[in-house]
Amino acid sequence: MAPVVGDVVITELHPNPHAVTDGAGEWFELLVLADVDLNGLQLGKALGDVRVTLQSSECARVSAGTYVLFATSAESVTNGGLANVNFVVDLALSSTGGGLVVAHDDVVLDGS
Repeated sequence: MAPVVGDVVITELHPNPHAVTDGAGEWFELLVLADVDLNGLQLGKALGDVRVTLQSSECARVSAGTYVLFATSAESVTNGGLANVNFVVDLALSSTGGGLVVAHDDVVLDGS
């Protein structure tokens, strides 16, 4: 089932890592509050500026109560020490505050 408003919440956003450069160490975390399939999840700086849409031939099922980590790299040696990255995304986060929108079917689920 696709997520709807209230199913996905941004819990942490790290656009300025200290251990590595921004491009290698930026990450954010979502809390999933209902059983959902994250295929089709849209990520960007604004709804009109979607940079990444999660797409897989398999279901990207996530259970309610799960924290999901998105980062620019899954390699802990190069990403600043993140060990359990769930999704690798090529998305530059804004270093000046705000600037992350999570949506599905062009409906904003959460934003910072």
